[in-house]
Amino acid sequence: MSIDAALEQTEAQLQEMGQRVVSAVHGAMRALEEAGLDVPGDVSVVGFDDIPAASLSHPPLTTIAQDYAKAGAALVDTLLRQIRAQPVEAAMLPPRLVVRRSTAPRA
Repeated sequence: MSIDAALEQTEAQLQEMGQRVVSAVHGAMRALEEAGLDVPGDVSVVGFDDIPAASLSHPPLTTIAQDYAKAGAALVDTLLRQIRAQPVEAAMLPPRLVVRRSTAPRA
C-alpha cells in the first residue's frame, strides 16, 4: 500500500469515527431531553476534538480543541530526533476550550 493510499484510508477511518461519536453525543443529549432534563439547564455536555459537526448539534456542543498542525510538527520533530539518536523531550500542547451552548455556568 502506498503512503498516499494509507493516508487516505486513515482519513476516511477518522471521519467515520467522528461521525459515530457525533451520533453518540446526539443520542445522549436526546436521551437526556426524553428523561426531562435540559441541556444545558440541568446537565452540561462537553465533547473532545472539536470536530466540525460539534457546532451543528442541537444545542451546539462545547468541546476541547487541539492544534493538530502543532501536534503533527512536534511528532515529526520527535521522530526525526529519535532517528538521529538525538535527545528528545516530552511536549505538552495546550488544548483550547470552545464554549458553545451545551454548557452552562455553575449555579
